[in-house]
Amino acid sequence: MRPEFDRYADYKSDSAVRGGYDWKELCDTPICVPSIERQREIVSEYETLTRRIRLNEQMIEKLEATAQALYRHTFVDNIDKQNLSEVNSGKTCSDKVDSKSEIYKYPVAGASGVIGFSSTYNYDEKLMTTGRVGTLGVVNRYDQPMYMADNVLVLRSQYYEYCYQILRNLDYSEITKGGVQSLITQTDLKDSPIVIPSKDVLNKFEEQSKTIYSLVEHKHKENIKLNELQSLLLAKMGQ
Repeated sequence: MRPEFDRYADYKSDSAVRGGYDWKELCDTPICVPSIERQREIVSEYETLTRRIRLNEQMIEKLEATAQALYRHTFVDNIDKQNLSEVNSGKTCSDKVDSKSEIYKYPVAGASGVIGFSSTYNYDEKLMTTGRVGTLGVVNRYDQPMYMADNVLVLRSQYYEYCYQILRNLDYSEITKGGVQSLITQTDLKDSPIVIPSKDVLNKFEEQSKTIYSLVEHKHKENIKLNELQSLLLAKMGQ
């Protein structure tokens, strides 16, 4: 699982198109074996981190379910075709790279999530996106300078949490256009009928949902740090 082994295997692989790493190479791979006491210490620490990550993932699922349950409980009738958000399309990113660096530091948002990094950004506010072509139905939240690619629809709204739940519960099969690739246009999304409650109800829902998703964000950040700690523990196994 260590990145060091990936680099070693790549170096030792043959010159075939897919890079073969055969049985003999595997048998010749040197493996550092710490004392059994140190092995047990590392395994114990690693399993502790794994359990914490799993608990955070379970908590995130419960918080997401709570937000959806709150949405379903609050908004059930009064369908109207008014617009609660502004919808735009992203643009083609001409300088996207795979890895983040000092220059290429802005995430590029594609239909399924972050697909690379750019030296520039075209949005710097709290937004949500959904796939416009190809991958549909994946809704992502962003709150930092981002470059929105041309295969996403970008939504901004003062009722952010409500519109986020609308997008997550939308039946995309009803508004998808056929063709070589599935497609959704800005008009398709704007013309979808949705529930428009009173401002008081909307504002109350926004406050409740913000609390839930601040906890979700905290758990995501904690898991990033826990995964970094796991990588450090794996690195110790080679020392």
